[in-house]
Amino acid sequence: MSTPSETLPAQPGPHDILSGALTALLQIPELTDRLRQAMELAQAAGPQPPAPQPLPKEVRPGIRQLAAVLALSPSLAEVLRLSEALDFRDLKEGEIAYLEEVHVHTIRRWRMLGTGPEYRNHGSIRYPVRLYWEWRERGRQRMTAQKTTKGRQS
Repeated sequence: MSTPSETLPAQPGPHDILSGALTALLQIPELTDRLRQAMELAQAAGPQPPAPQPLPKEVRPGIRQLAAVLALSPSLAEVLRLSEALDFRDLKEGEIAYLEEVHVHTIRRWRMLGTGPEYRNHGSIRYPVRLYWEWRERGRQRMTAQKTTKGRQS
């Protein structure tokens, strides 16, 4: 005869399994109501954010990830730490225009006036990511009392 400490834990029987399944099925209407309420709240809150626009043909596919890293990274060292995962080739005019949400003519004007990011001219204009990041940091406002300027002038 075995002692109580040697007995195995009781396995759930068919009745217990069926009871659990019925309990789950009875919760479905409640979950459906919650989902409907959440959808109504989302519609009442306003329009949903638009789907991302397709990239212009001159912009590389990973530019959105690169933009997020450049915008959210506190230091250049943090940006460079992610260089293996992202495409850190020099940026083209069209990519700078896309990132800054301006027209390519504006980028050219900034270059002509000397107010844009530093660039290289080796057959075509290229903007090293490091220099672009530094230019953005120089243009960042630190407090509301600072003088504001058009563009990214320092």
